[in-house]
Amino acid sequence: MHPLAAKLKFDDQVRGLTDNLLRLRGWKIHKMEYPVLDVEFISGPKGIRIQMVCDDWDDVPPSIQLLSTSGERLSAIKRDPAGVFNESRHPGTGFPFICMRGSREYHTHSSHITDHWSNYRGKSGYDLGGILSQVWRAWLKT
Repeated sequence: MHPLAAKLKFDDQVRGLTDNLLRLRGWKIHKMEYPVLDVEFISGPKGIRIQMVCDDWDDVPPSIQLLSTSGERLSAIKRDPAGVFNESRHPGTGFPFICMRGSREYHTHSSHITDHWSNYRGKSGYDLGGILSQVWRAWLKT
């Protein structure tokens, strides 16, 4: 996707992350500037930051990195009951990862390469806010 088009889509979608929504969910924005959306979940289990790298949005899904509340990449994570927070090492990154439709790590993992992003792209729940909400709901279950 053309970088300007990707930026415009990104900017349009992050506008929905209003102060009211952030307060209600217990989210804190650390960075919201194309191509990065960095959000800390401050409510629920021990805090975590989710950094979504959205280059080429939405031709490809965001790469979702798991960070400590201070911003360091996590080398270990507790698995949630559904397995969204995958504690094993992703073959492409070497870090624990989000194993969920809508994350680049899911769609590039050898277990899911036949489950193409194009099956979800543009569908309800697979915009940036929807993907972030799915990750947050899984985090609340850890």
